[in-house]
Amino acid sequence: MVYELEPFDNLFFRSSAPFEAGGETISYQSGFPPLPSAYAGAFKELSVSSDRGSRGIAIGYSGIKLNDSHYFPVPRDLYVHEPGEDGKEILRLKRLKMQRLSSFPLDYMLYAPEEMEKEKKQKNLYISEKDMNVYLHTDGGSWNCTDINPYLMVEKKLGIEEDYASGTSRKGRLYEISCIRPDSLLKLEVEIKNGLVKESGVVKLGGENKKAFFAKTDKVPNFQWGLEEECYFKLYLATPSVFKGGWVPGWIDNISHTGCFSYRKRQVKVKLLGACVGRPVLCGGFGYMKGERQYRPRELRYAVPAGSVYYFKLLKGSFEDAVKLFHGKCISEYRENMGFEYQVFNRSRYCDRGFGYALLGKVSREQEEILNV
Repeated sequence: MVYELEPFDNLFFRSSAPFEAGGETISYQSGFPPLPSAYAGAFKELSVSSDRGSRGIAIGYSGIKLNDSHYFPVPRDLYVHEPGEDGKEILRLKRLKMQRLSSFPLDYMLYAPEEMEKEKKQKNLYISEKDMNVYLHTDGGSWNCTDINPYLMVEKKLGIEEDYASGTSRKGRLYEISCIRPDSLLKLEVEIKNGLVKESGVVKLGGENKKAFFAKTDKVPNFQWGLEEECYFKLYLATPSVFKGGWVPGWIDNISHTGCFSYRKRQVKVKLLGACVGRPVLCGGFGYMKGERQYRPRELRYAVPAGSVYYFKLLKGSFEDAVKLFHGKCISEYRENMGFEYQVFNRSRYCDRGFGYALLGKVSREQEEILNV
């Protein structure tokens, strides 16, 4: 089930930057949107599992909805061609070429054929579900994108640490944070695959446990694939993903760049041809460690950012198998409290925390001709 979340107050989502006494005195910025694992912590009190913990909740898709339409981070194999109307940008597909005499490890590189002036103000670009559907199923063209920063109001807040023994404030522990208040047109979305029975309610969301109203929605992202046969395809990551090989999935060999992905009775063998990957995102958290019997910060892991795209060639198996294995699945290798080793089901590669939510798309005809050569 997919739920919409509408906060009652401003939100604060911590990043990996240090936040402690004696550190920087500048305002601590809140991240947005939150990592998929934040929803497991928010909904853990509503879990119907035996231990009533977040492990009984499986997170699928997570993202935002703007103007009653689903929006996704701009794929990194697109570039800003020119500014559009109403603050929107026009995107086009990057060119594909074979790399020569370079330290780039893959056979093909993607590049923008024209240089654009760097924006002085950092933007947070997203594309609508309609444009995403066109991007996944067609051979090219142009797409519109929207900057969501104007829909996010930043509110600074002063605070001071409290002495729990005396109930008074502690000297020298003043801090400042920047919270985010989403516009009424902007809502958070999350798919809970199992563990919940309620269709609406209130949860605590964010670092300060601000309350947010959630309700089931009938409008869910829909990217259907028919019975087609393709030799090449690309994977788009709608959420950050943690891989054992850093920016490369752990099931891909570092030398030959080939690998097999299997689940139950389906299996495909593919070769990684090219990739567009952004700077890594640090994913951490805070939780209870059973071995130490205490709450403490979790280990930080490097994650491939949302919007990253991987180009593959299908060596063995059918395109239908690739759709069933990858499309709409969480392919991150991160599993809560288990690291990268699956002690129970070693063949199960799917993540239950919403990391690495993948969508499968076609390559353009021009790119396919280059790959065939």
